[in-house]
Amino acid sequence: MALINWVFQEELLDGDAFEGLWRAARFLGHGTEAISRGAIEHVEAPFPKGSCVITMGSHLFLTEFNFRFRTYYHPWFFGRLENFRYPVYADHLNELIFYNEYKILPLREVADHFSELVFIRPIETNKSFDGHITTIEGVMLLNRMYSVPLDELVICAHPKKFRRSFRFVIADRDIVACSAFSRTVAPDEYVCAREVAKAVASLDWQPDIVFCCDVVTYRPSYMLESKVLELNPFSSADLFFTDSVALAHAVGQAAWKGHVGGDAALP
Repeated sequence: MALINWVFQEELLDGDAFEGLWRAARFLGHGTEAISRGAIEHVEAPFPKGSCVITMGSHLFLTEFNFRFRTYYHPWFFGRLENFRYPVYADHLNELIFYNEYKILPLREVADHFSELVFIRPIETNKSFDGHITTIEGVMLLNRMYSVPLDELVICAHPKKFRRSFRFVIADRDIVACSAFSRTVAPDEYVCAREVAKAVASLDWQPDIVFCCDVVTYRPSYMLESKVLELNPFSSADLFFTDSVALAHAVGQAAWKGHVGGDAALP
């Protein structure tokens, strides 16, 4: 019987984001199971009672799966949604956050405060759309074309340019993986971005045991700098161009320590 087990949302295994992690977990000898969201209420418990189980999928899948098996074992869902609301982590990161000057507005009021381009993203973790820079006309299209409610609260800020973005995975205060969203990255940009991720990992406050830290590099003058664009739950994160085996091992180690308590390492 495997000590570490993973449950993946079946619908999300069709692509690089989760498939690499699925293959890595199997390579390491971890238990793996793919379950469709629509089948959660009908399936039997995929692993023995009391197992260490890591769940990966959409927020709805994770919530429904964890509720369904709440008395059978404690699934490791790395996504404490309350900690990934933008104002919560922005307050803790302070000067480390890229958009540190922002407004919280209902979607319908964005045009009253911004006249041209605006950076906009949902305030909630379970995003109805991704953060992006758009025009005021584009803001209204979010309602007309994507059914984002006009009273939904959003984060708005004056746009800033950045060069590259990096997704670091932090597990138990260590940087265990980096996804650069590109196969070609200048070494100096990676080093600069990693320094900010290290600063986040060293903070007393951590949003979760395992989480994603998205960092951007930019050049306000002649010096290259980096800041945190956003923090995201690991259990629902897209990960590309990274060492999936090392990542699966590190996340499994963090889950096992939490499962048995203390600093126990995997035997």
